Amino acid sequence: MARSPAPHPLVARLQGWGLLRAAPPVEGFAGSGWPIAGEAPAIALLKLAALGALEGGLSASQGVRADELIGPLCQAMGGAARELRVTDVREAGGLSLEVSWCGREARWSIPSLDALPVALNALLGAVEGVRPAAVLGHWEEALHLWCVPRALLDPLLDEALEGAWNLEQLEDLV
Repeated sequence: MARSPAPHPLVARLQGWGLLRAAPPVEGFAGSGWPIAGEAPAIALLKLAALGALEGGLSASQGVRADELIGPLCQAMGGAARELRVTDVREAGGLSLEVSWCGREARWSIPSLDALPVALNALLGAVEGVRPAAVLGHWEEALHLWCVPRALLDPLLDEALEGAWNLEQLEDLV
């Protein structure tokens, strides 16, 4: 009888922290059969994100605009991030968003989609109950983001997030 390969060490850690979805939305996706064996943690995370397996994970396909992503991203960040409102969107000279949150207003120039979670973390990163958004990168023609519980941010930085595009910002939030 053939033994199935052991799961990637990262999978075991993420399962232990409750950060993997119980029923991944991909046919043939099962514990040790995950297509990440032998991958570096950064690549393993990207593949798990592409499979929709990360709790708090989001994938945005090419062509999605920041004003379309901000609602789902704020929902995934949770807590007070859900109170953020977009009050104006301008496209002259590049995409610009004006937002309102708890009596504060901000205007952001968003040159690329990966700049949106960075702007949201800058505004909401220190707010209790809001999950910081990690920019995992591109995989299979989509940008993958992961909103991680603040209590797990430090161990995730040590074990899995070294490839995050906004790594320095995440380290500042610990």
